[in-house]
Amino acid sequence: MNIKEASARTGLSADTLRYYEKEGLIPPVRRDASGYRDYDEHTLSWIELIQLFRGTGIPVSRFAEYVKLAFSDSDTKEARRAILADIRDDLKERIARLQSCLDVTEYKLANYDDLCDPVTMERVEAWKRAAKDGAGNSQ
Repeated sequence: MNIKEASARTGLSADTLRYYEKEGLIPPVRRDASGYRDYDEHTLSWIELIQLFRGTGIPVSRFAEYVKLAFSDSDTKEARRAILADIRDDLKERIARLQSCLDVTEYKLANYDDLCDPVTMERVEAWKRAAKDGAGNSQ
């Protein structure tokens, strides 16, 4: 399929698809007899993988390294495994931080009327008083 079709299928712009290829995030895209990019299912699966990893905040350079190793002629199995393990460890840390934030938010929501709302209202009133006092002193 041509780049316009690949763009429609992936939801990425043609410029982004070209960028992914230029940066080595996907294997070189096959060209047709006229020199136009001809995306196949294999390439689209790499693009889907990139989209998945991009949504996690994994650095582009890390994924490009993985792709380069995957398409090298030498045995890179262990190096690729190490990259994936690093990505996994990073994701687990992020998930733990997010889970902690979620737990606090869930607690606050469950106890909002008793804990958060009175404190919030007290602070809002204090800010209003401070703003009023500050406005009165500046005249």
